[in-house]
Amino acid sequence: MKKIIFFLSIVCFFTGLTAFTPPSTKVTDEHFDFPVDEVDKNPCNGELIHATGSIGIDIHTVTNGNIDNFSLSLQGIVNGVGNQGNTYNILVNQNAHENVSLNGDGQRNTNVVTTLNFISKGLAPNFIIIETFHISINANGDVTVIRGDSSADCRG
Repeated sequence: MKKIIFFLSIVCFFTGLTAFTPPSTKVTDEHFDFPVDEVDKNPCNGELIHATGSIGIDIHTVTNGNIDNFSLSLQGIVNGVGNQGNTYNILVNQNAHENVSLNGDGQRNTNVVTTLNFISKGLAPNFIIIETFHISINANGDVTVIRGDSSADCRG
């Protein structure tokens, strides 16, 4: 699940945004559903969980002058079945924001926060995964800040 969400975010951020030209103010909104079919691991008991379902993706872009503000929101609940017979509801929530200079200098700031909450329908332990990511690129195109953090906590 983390791989799909992270990949989707990076693709949305780093493709196409630099192709915008700075008109007056332009607002776009898009929604689509993204299928999920992957295997995750419960770090609390080692169980492999096959997650399937669909998550909603909303993209909101505002281009105003030489600045592009981009927001992406992923939300949904998918189902998981573990190889030990446990079943899970997986709550997916990701919010990402990016500001891009359209002056041709490549300056941008990107922030992403992802939360995956695995809730067991039985006796298996619940767990939550939280990931954060930030990158800044200056007007020279140099990466000046890149940091990220990931945690997985068992919740009984």
